[in-house]
Amino acid sequence: MIFLSKWSSQTLCAGAELGVFDCLSREGARTASDVAAETALDPRLLYRLLRALASLGLLKNAFMREYGEMAFDHARANPDGYGAVFGRAMSGFSAIQSAWALEALRDYDFSSVATWCDVAGGHGHMMCSFLAAYPHLSGTVLDLPEVVAGKDQLWAGRLGLEKRCRYVAADMFKEVPADADVYSLKMILHDWNDSECTQILQTMRHRAKPDSRIFIVEHIVPGPFESHFSKLFDIHMMCWGSGQERTEEEYALLLHASGWRFVACHYPLHAGMGVVEGVAV
Repeated sequence: MIFLSKWSSQTLCAGAELGVFDCLSREGARTASDVAAETALDPRLLYRLLRALASLGLLKNAFMREYGEMAFDHARANPDGYGAVFGRAMSGFSAIQSAWALEALRDYDFSSVATWCDVAGGHGHMMCSFLAAYPHLSGTVLDLPEVVAGKDQLWAGRLGLEKRCRYVAADMFKEVPADADVYSLKMILHDWNDSECTQILQTMRHRAKPDSRIFIVEHIVPGPFESHFSKLFDIHMMCWGSGQERTEEEYALLLHASGWRFVACHYPLHAGMGVVEGVAV
C-alpha cells in the first residue's frame, strides 16, 4: 500500500507538472495524440500516463466522480435535496452580486434601453434590482420551468414589480425571447466550457436585434501576478463541472465567436466582479 500511495501521488504530480490537466479542462473530448501535440510530449508515453490517471479517477471532475452526474443534472434529479440547497445558495449569493452589478454599471446610460432579458436569471433578483433602480425599464427573466414554477419565490411578486417583470420558462441553449434591448447572464457562463458558452451566446444572438447589448456578469480573472478571488474560485469550478473563470480577453473571444462585439468591461469599486459588455453585430 505504501508503494501504491507513492506511485499514485507521483502520477498525479506528473500530470500536473506536464500540463495534462490544463489541456483536458478545455472544451470537447481530447485524445492522447491531441494532448501530446499540444504539450510536445511523446504520445505513447503520454497515453500510458493518461491511462494511469484515469485508473485513479483523476480525469473526471470531483463532483462527477462523487455523484456520477453533473451538478445541474444532480440538482434536477434531487429537487428536495441537493436541488433545494443549491437553489437557496444561488438566491443568497444574488443579493450581493446584484448590488455589485448595479455598482459596476452606475455610470451607464440606460436612457435608450426599454426592454431587458436576464437569461438563466433564477428567481429574478438581479432583474428586479435594475427595475427598481430604473423605473422606465421592463424586464423578462428566463429560466427552466422548475425554477420559475415556484411563484412564492419569485422576486417580482415579492417586490411588487409584476407589471414590469415577466417570467419565461425555457432552455437557454435552445431559445430566448426576441428583440430585447439588453440581454444579461449573471454567473452563468462560468458554469460551462467554451463550446457550451458559444452555443448559449449564439442562441441569444439569433434572437437579438442588430444593436442589442449583452452584459456578462462574472468574476473576471486579472493578470497572472494579481491576487484575486476569481483564481481560487476557478479551482472550485474545475472540481464542480466543465466551466471555468475567464479573463476579460477570453470573454471577448467568446463574444466574437458568437456574433457579438466586445465593447468594454465595467467594474464596481472593489473590482471583485465585472460586467463584460458586448453588442450584436
